[in-house]
Amino acid sequence: MSKTAASKPLLQLLVRVYNQSIQTYFHFPDVIICGSHRLDENDFHMLLSEAYIEIYYVDSFGQLYRLSKKAHHLLQDGVYKRKQKQVDVIPQNLQVAIPFS
Repeated sequence: MSKTAASKPLLQLLVRVYNQSIQTYFHFPDVIICGSHRLDENDFHMLLSEAYIEIYYVDSFGQLYRLSKKAHHLLQDGVYKRKQKQVDVIPQNLQVAIPFS
């Protein structure tokens, strides 16, 4: 059974926000958009406090966030890869000897 370095809910959250921009609005602080769906406020604050997301754009309406390098490394290294099943190869003759009589 494979073990993960990070908790399973954290990895699920990071996968959900992977390649998505997270938008917050100054006048509507309870609205947090991640891609085409809303993100829970507690999840957003946890990602922000643990430095898994970083601000990359600010305008007069709000801020845009993306995953930080720390989050990318956690996603790449956080889950141990499953070992490939080793297949035993039986050597076969390349050409069969045909007797000519």
